[in-house]
Amino acid sequence: MPVAIELDHRRFRQLYDALLATFTERAQFERMLFLATGYRLAHLAPDNADLRQAIFKVIETAQSDNWIKQLVQGAHEHNATQPLLRQFVAETFPDLLIGQDTGAASGGNLLDAFLLGKGRLFINRDQLRKGLGDLIQPGPGISPRIMTISSELGRCGKTYSHELIRFIALKRQDRVAYIDLIEEISLGSDLVQFMEQLAHRLDADRRNIPEQEAQTARWIRNLTVWLMDQINRSGQFCWLVFDGIDQVEALPQEIHDFIIRLAQQIEGEFNPACRLVLISYHSEQLPPTLRHRVVEEIIGQAVVPDQLRAFVTAHVQQLLGVDDGDEEAHDVAAAICDMVTDKLSTLPEESRPFAISRLLEEALQKLEAEL
Repeated sequence: MPVAIELDHRRFRQLYDALLATFTERAQFERMLFLATGYRLAHLAPDNADLRQAIFKVIETAQSDNWIKQLVQGAHEHNATQPLLRQFVAETFPDLLIGQDTGAASGGNLLDAFLLGKGRLFINRDQLRKGLGDLIQPGPGISPRIMTISSELGRCGKTYSHELIRFIALKRQDRVAYIDLIEEISLGSDLVQFMEQLAHRLDADRRNIPEQEAQTARWIRNLTVWLMDQINRSGQFCWLVFDGIDQVEALPQEIHDFIIRLAQQIEGEFNPACRLVLISYHSEQLPPTLRHRVVEEIIGQAVVPDQLRAFVTAHVQQLLGVDDGDEEAHDVAAAICDMVTDKLSTLPEESRPFAISRLLEEALQKLEAEL
């Protein structure tokens, strides 16, 4: 059932201002509206309506037809760091607030987070955590700027990986430009459409994308220069996340060449305001000059018992309202860990890394209901 909510004039204006601050082009707003709600902007506002008029009409219709929450959720997912929109979400629909809570393994370190907001569990993946730390935490010399994620399993944990990256980016107030190449290629996208999607996610002016040239190599060079210029001018650090690369049966060669050229461009700049994460991609596919500078994660089958026990113990202590010395909390946590481990053992090995969060959520929800 759609959520019925009545916005008074103050909150109507608050949402109106937040959406205007979030969307700079009618086309951006139109795309978000359809993907989030299924409604076409052309059916809600006249074609000659400017962005202000269109947003006003959409809010008015969403309120009268009870789909305000869907609208807000779609806008928030488009740009979860926009301050006005984030404030409106926090006050009106706090359950939608992305990255709202952090349950960390030690000292509140984002890289050790177990809870990614809205109760989403993230267990294991030490290589991913360390790799992201290498990308964002200054160390001796020049920090790496590119990460590749591949898998020994049939699946690559694409959604799971993206959720941790997105969580860390939101907490740092970075921007994430995420593109699932499996979806894009299935829709018939080529490099032109790929760049349009990148521009859309960066809120860049798509009219300025360099036009296709007969000389593909020069065109790709111009595209990478344009993209880096857009990122560096934005004033906001950005994560470029390209997903499902090796899972696409026929990835256009131009897109593959663009990824290589972009990696080289990012490595070649003095201090680029971005990092590149390539999911379902082996570092060996990059030129030899780049490979030694790339952080790599290979997803394996093992569940890390220490992380599992640390998370469950901390969560049980919180539920019981006790400190670390409470023996009952440790006993309950041990029982839950044993139960989850037993259930995991009955599953195929390749599915275990992806089932652990679901099993933990079920066990902890059951415990909470019993208290």
